Amino acid sequence: MEDERALKQIARLRNCSIEEAREFCRQVQAAQVRASAYVFIVVAVELLGPEAAVQDVAQLAHEFHRSRSPKQFAQLSGHELVELYQAGQRNFSGANLRGAILNEANLYGADLSETYLVGANLSHTVLSRGRLIGANLIGAWIVRADLNGADMSGANLFQAILIEANMNGANLSGADLRKVDLTGASLIGTNLIGADLSGGNLSQARLREASLHRANLREASLRQANLHEANLHGVNLLGADLRGANLRETNLSGADLRRANLTEVTLVKASLIGADLRDASLRRADLRGVSLHWANLGGADLGEASLSEANLSRAEVADEQLAQAKSLEGTTLPNGTRHA
Repeated sequence: MEDERALKQIARLRNCSIEEAREFCRQVQAAQVRASAYVFIVVAVELLGPEAAVQDVAQLAHEFHRSRSPKQFAQLSGHELVELYQAGQRNFSGANLRGAILNEANLYGADLSETYLVGANLSHTVLSRGRLIGANLIGAWIVRADLNGADMSGANLFQAILIEANMNGANLSGADLRKVDLTGASLIGTNLIGADLSGGNLSQARLREASLHRANLREASLRQANLHEANLHGVNLLGADLRGANLRETNLSGADLRRANLTEVTLVKASLIGADLRDASLRRADLRGVSLHWANLGGADLGEASLSEANLSRAEVADEQLAQAKSLEGTTLPNGTRHA
């Protein structure tokens, strides 16, 4: 009966027959190693739209399958939650708020841990000092929300929209932020240790003094982002786009920067000890005073880069690459000698 109801919903959403809806579900399930229940396919279609491709619906339905089912929680509308909050209640952990409209609500200090907020609208919402530990926020709209000091450790924010959100001092350790949109967001001093930000958009984001130790930023966009004094020790930035980013005094020791685009970045006095920069682009980058001790620069493009006072001792880099640099004044070369 449950599958029949779900099929009717899918048929209505896609404006098709029950048999066509059944075939669509069959294709979605076939696209995943582990078949997703029809209820998750319904939610994915609602979020992505009736014209969404099978593969996109399958991927999102699989995310729901991995997370907790909405049937495990008590249903609560956005309006009801706000009324309860205004009446003095603060603990809403475990609530089912799927698709809830909570934009511009004041939920300062609320406990929304383990809540089901898939596709919810939290734009301009005040959630500072709140608890969203392990919350499911897949596809949620959180544009310009105030999450200052919030605890979102372990939260699922897959494909969430957090454009220009204030997340200063928040705890996002271990969070799933794959394909998230953090364009222009403020994450100053934020804890992102072990977070998965692969494929995410962090263009123009402010990450000064943020901790991203062992975070996954593979193929993420950090164009013109400010990472001044951030800790990116051991971070995965394979194929990431960091063009024009500010990485001054940033710790990138042991980072994987293979094939990363670091064109015109500022890396003054940054630490890249033992970093892997093979085939990376460092054209016109400002590398003055940077530490590249033991770094691997094989195949990296150093065209017009400024390497004055940089430390390249024991680094793997060819003379032909260094010849492309704009300046090597006072640079410690791989053999330990100092360039005049």
